[in-house]
Amino acid sequence: MRIQRLRTRTRIIVFFVALLALVQLAGFALVNDANSRNAHAKVEEEFDVGERLFARVLSQNSEKLTQAARVLAADFAFREAVATRDLGTIGSALSNHGARIGAGAMLFVALDGAVIADTVQPTNVPRTFEYAELLKADSATGPAHGAIKQLAGRPFQLVAVPVRAPLTIGWVVVGLPVDNGFALELQKLTSLGVSFMLQDRADGWHTLATTLSNPESHEVVAQMPPDFADTTVPKLVKIASADYQVRAIPLSIEHHRRIVAVLHRSLTHALAAFDRLRQTLIALAIASRVF
Repeated sequence: MRIQRLRTRTRIIVFFVALLALVQLAGFALVNDANSRNAHAKVEEEFDVGERLFARVLSQNSEKLTQAARVLAADFAFREAVATRDLGTIGSALSNHGARIGAGAMLFVALDGAVIADTVQPTNVPRTFEYAELLKADSATGPAHGAIKQLAGRPFQLVAVPVRAPLTIGWVVVGLPVDNGFALELQKLTSLGVSFMLQDRADGWHTLATTLSNPESHEVVAQMPPDFADTTVPKLVKIASADYQVRAIPLSIEHHRRIVAVLHRSLTHALAAFDRLRQTLIALAIASRVF
């Protein structure tokens, strides 16, 4: 009888220990899943804030570029050079003004849409201006955020301002380089990684500027959708064997190419804020088994 009671007691103890372990495992799985969902939601909130800051920076840059371009467009000597087609004076004025304001590109586009002076491609003139839509923007305010376009294979945020004497006789186009330095500035503001990427219908994806290293950037490029018609971007990518959550912001699209800004955030770092709760649960589970 005593042996039977001992066996029954042992079975009850084993049952409750197993039940406790099962409850702890279920609780741990639920908490772990909740932590993961909270981390993803937290990153999405960071993306929302980062996207707003990103738009604000582009808007502020556009305003500064527009104001700087208007100064040159209103200069009497520059307007006289334009009216007389004094190409030497026009080119010199563009170079000097660009150096003063820190612009990476300065162009003058004539009324017929021909580029007759260009600090980026000084020997590739005259030519038809590649982005005629910029010249049709509201001449009073300019484009809201400027436009991210390529000149000689390099990305710039461009704005165009009309030159009037008093009727429009051409446009000054000013460009701010979108390079790794610009990406790093955005990272400091948003605490998010930033990559500017180009998808060409024929050549696929390329990184234009990024806060990532070259090998990491190549990893992201390899995970982007190859089909030009597929405008979706994966929400999760692997970078250096770690999971990163990403968000793509469309910046420019043409019939054969598009430019996007990709924000990326390490999920490992995002989950770190929830590690203390996970560690506490593990410690409690171990303590319950010991005591």
